[in-house]
Amino acid sequence: MWNVKRLVLAALLTTTACGKTGEPIPSATGGGSGTAGGSTTSTAGGGSSEAGGSATAGGGSTAGGQQLPMGATRTSPVTATLSALGNPGGFQPLNLNRSVRVTATAGQKSVLSLGAPASAEAAWLGVRAKSAASLSSGDRRFSVTADATAWVLVPLVRGRLELTPDVDVELSVRGGGWFDQSGAGLKLGAETPLELDLAQGATPLTLPAAAGNPIDDTWGTWLDLTASGATLDTRVELRGCNNEDALEVLSVPANTTRRATLLAPRGPLCLWASEPVKLKVQVKGRYQRFEKTSARRVTPLTLLDTANGVGWSGVPLAGQPLAVDLSNVSGLTGSRALVLRVDGALVLHDAAQPLTVVAPDARHVTVTLIATVEAGDAVPSTCAAWPAEGACAATDLLGRLNCVPGVRAVRRPPPAQEPNAEQYLLQVTQLADHSRPDGETFEQQVLLTFVSEGAPVVMHHTGYSLFSYRSDLGRHLNANELEIEHRFFDPSTPPSRDFTKLDIVQSAFDSHHIVELLRPVLRGRWLGTGHSKGGMTTTYHRRFFPCDTDASVPYVTPLSYSLSDPRYGPWLQNLGGAQWAACRQVFRDIDRGIIANRATFATQLRGTYSKIGSAENALWAMTGMMSWGLFQYGMLDDPQQGCPAYEATAADPTSFAQLIAYYAQSGESYSDQGLAQGPMSRHFGYMYQMTNELGGQGASRAHLTDLGTVPTWPEPSTLMLGPVAVPQFEARAMRDIQDWVSTHGSRMLFIYGELDPWTGGQLELGNAVDSLKLYAPASSHGAGIEDLAQADRLAAEMTLQRWLGTSSPMMLQAGAVRRHPMLDRQPQFKDVMQELGL
Repeated sequence: MWNVKRLVLAALLTTTACGKTGEPIPSATGGGSGTAGGSTTSTAGGGSSEAGGSATAGGGSTAGGQQLPMGATRTSPVTATLSALGNPGGFQPLNLNRSVRVTATAGQKSVLSLGAPASAEAAWLGVRAKSAASLSSGDRRFSVTADATAWVLVPLVRGRLELTPDVDVELSVRGGGWFDQSGAGLKLGAETPLELDLAQGATPLTLPAAAGNPIDDTWGTWLDLTASGATLDTRVELRGCNNEDALEVLSVPANTTRRATLLAPRGPLCLWASEPVKLKVQVKGRYQRFEKTSARRVTPLTLLDTANGVGWSGVPLAGQPLAVDLSNVSGLTGSRALVLRVDGALVLHDAAQPLTVVAPDARHVTVTLIATVEAGDAVPSTCAAWPAEGACAATDLLGRLNCVPGVRAVRRPPPAQEPNAEQYLLQVTQLADHSRPDGETFEQQVLLTFVSEGAPVVMHHTGYSLFSYRSDLGRHLNANELEIEHRFFDPSTPPSRDFTKLDIVQSAFDSHHIVELLRPVLRGRWLGTGHSKGGMTTTYHRRFFPCDTDASVPYVTPLSYSLSDPRYGPWLQNLGGAQWAACRQVFRDIDRGIIANRATFATQLRGTYSKIGSAENALWAMTGMMSWGLFQYGMLDDPQQGCPAYEATAADPTSFAQLIAYYAQSGESYSDQGLAQGPMSRHFGYMYQMTNELGGQGASRAHLTDLGTVPTWPEPSTLMLGPVAVPQFEARAMRDIQDWVSTHGSRMLFIYGELDPWTGGQLELGNAVDSLKLYAPASSHGAGIEDLAQADRLAAEMTLQRWLGTSSPMMLQAGAVRRHPMLDRQPQFKDVMQELGL
């Protein structure tokens, strides 16, 4: 055992250890190795070997029946073809307050839930045991020793871990993270270590932020710990602060050194030492949200086995370097990193560097490749089939819904316009932080309108609270519809109101959880949709979980690349072309009237203006976007409230002066009092999301430059968060969404209004497959399928029919819209838009 420990502690040239290296771990077997056919052949030594091979204790060993006292000799390089397992995946963190414990029986399968979603294909796990045991999990076999952590990469079955031991054993399993359809990529690199002199007791551990990024997007960190004891035996623990169980424990005898490598989750970390001790902490690699790599498990492939003549033959001398030749291994092209098992310990190797293993002892060495890290986003090549509905004594839909774990359903009266439909209000239990499955939960509201068993299912994201209206897509398809309230919009809000858990990834996980719960019950084809912020939410969900829905139809969906995205200003100033040029000029003249008289108007504004800097700044902030609401709500030709009314007012100098003064008075919305919103206000969540990731629209003030220099002021959205800590804007988030759509998007139909100011931030299809972007002529932010030109309506309807594989009676037939006398009287997004100020 000691020899194994020293081997694991040996220098792994150009490699990074990724397993627990401070405790002995027996060599693991890893299933079929070698070529895709299952064996590795070598011209010297020949034969095939399972990962782990065999080894003899002590210095003398035999290989091929001959004593080899002079050390291992180089044989032919391994020739093999890498065989991938499952889809490529991105990393998702997992942070458990307590490890999952189980008493496993020899030969019997134990099934453990770690809190990973059913779509998770594999997980990094830290496994500890009360006694030595050999464990199997799907295609992986590994060993654990008493009171030592073995870090392993194992498959999951519907998100659950299946372990079968060879002996009765008590196990403690901590999940480091799982691999799913999409997530964070791995960035390799040994960073400058932290040298710490730990005092007895607890010490917070502050890791350096990721280099080169304005915001640290680290989701998990591979850490190397080296503890050097003094004159007393010492116990060192690393844990998530406030976690009950340690992530890693080092027992350091007096005057010795112990090492360990582990995967630490994001969030605050704390150290604890029983005695003063020196500790070196080094980051070896980071899983980062915006790093463009993905991981793929492979059939275990033996790259080096000195006992069986794979790569090298014979017992190596102490300190002998063993160069592993990977040039004849097919399937490594494009790999950035290799995940290896080196005599039982995980090692993360930079694929751009030569691989050399140095053995400190005269002992056989095995190296097995178990996973690769590839360049590019995680994009599933196949989507798993959805499981059958779980057993339930109830036969009616209400009873079946209440059989789903984590779902409470109550029946509501059917919509007035659909008396034959059924409607249910669902409360779905969600995690406040999906990386903490044993943490805070809340109930998310979902409104189900059920038409029939065979109807398609429209997943309608509101982006806000429930509106209780049918989506445009749901109406046209006469579909079953799930209207989903967004997290942090009351009442679907965690009790803590911790707004740091309000981001597009957490929201996507909410939607993903709903799909996993309800797709086995609602078996039709699923489409995602939403209007405006709901369309944005739909797009984010599809980016992170592309297998959840069969297609996506986002309406009037913008992406904003900054808190004041400059694309919107010129778009608004030219919106409508020559037809509405005179109307646009009225609003430019209002801007000029306000700024030309700003000194006078500023004195008339009530309240204080310390947040935005001055009352004059408040007046400047209003300009450049005066016509936004008129174009957004589509009232251009309204004789009472539209362009005719504004143009008539502008023609009368007295009336126009009064209009300018009226608009100037609206500058009070930027006063300290006007900006003082609280977390309980209706749109506070949107303000936080805009400041955090979503961004907002910027204005064009080129028509005002002759009246003075445009001052600078803080972004109003940051000033409206009141008692909530203002997040730093993550500029990469929306770029990431656009990159994914244009690179990997498929079956997406975007509908925009030609005269909608938000169309200035439209998404670009790029290389998206089987996708459409259509514009409704002369339509605003409430554009729908019926507003499209006839040829585009036909294209949209035919595309939807093809995606659904059906000819729905609500579809377009013979080039004419087939209307439903009841459904067409339902409220629509355009009906609630003005009322709620969306």
